[in-house]
Amino acid sequence: MKSILSLAFVFACTCTSFAQRSAPIVSPEVQDDHSVIFRLRAPKSQSVALRGQWQKEPVPLTRDAEGLWSLSVPNVPAGVWEMSSR
Repeated sequence: MKSILSLAFVFACTCTSFAQRSAPIVSPEVQDDHSVIFRLRAPKSQSVALRGQWQKEPVPLTRDAEGLWSLSVPNVPAGVWEMSSR
């Protein structure tokens, strides 16, 4: 019985490690100074850019070691805005 419990414990720990997911991403995140931080988890992407109605050209995001892309945009005017990433 002891060996069955040990095997079950090892199996449960192994399954838990495979089932763990990354922490949820907060995006967009509006700062007190009216800047906005955009984040996107895309570890296999080679480049990511953001285009919003408040600017004319797409702006590239920066990738960290875990594949989280981010961009801080200063002085986004208050309002409802459409955005897209590519």
